[in-house]
Amino acid sequence: MGIEENKAILKEVWEQIINRDNYDKLYDLFHKDYVYHAPGGHEVRGPDDLKKVFIKIRENIPDFRANIEDLIAEGNKVVSQCTILGTLNKVGKQGKFDDIVISRIVDGKIVEEWEVCDRLSIVQQGAKGWFQKKMIAGIVRQLDKAAGFVE
Repeated sequence: MGIEENKAILKEVWEQIINRDNYDKLYDLFHKDYVYHAPGGHEVRGPDDLKKVFIKIRENIPDFRANIEDLIAEGNKVVSQCTILGTLNKVGKQGKFDDIVISRIVDGKIVEEWEVCDRLSIVQQGAKGWFQKKMIAGIVRQLDKAAGFVE
């Protein structure tokens, strides 16, 4: 398959499965031996387990929505850059974070993906009180110092 066809597959995933909960499309677009490498080293295997992940996300963020900012493709890989929006169920606040997914496609199906998302931003937006927010801000400052961004 060509680059444009691969990009079209990812566009369909984001629009049909993630934004519209059309989970039947999982079996059309994902290989039966699919592997998802999540942030933190977790893995999800196969369309059935991926469906469980999407259902759990929808339970926690009922109005979950992904806006595709960019799709970049080369060879059999497509990089999706998205902005994720939704109300964080546990705190009732609107959340927003950036998400990048690298998808490998073989014979018209996604066989493997790697995701990088701004998890610290998610935690910060979901923090309930001033103390939690201060703790998160302190962690960010320590990370910035360790990386040499600030003194």
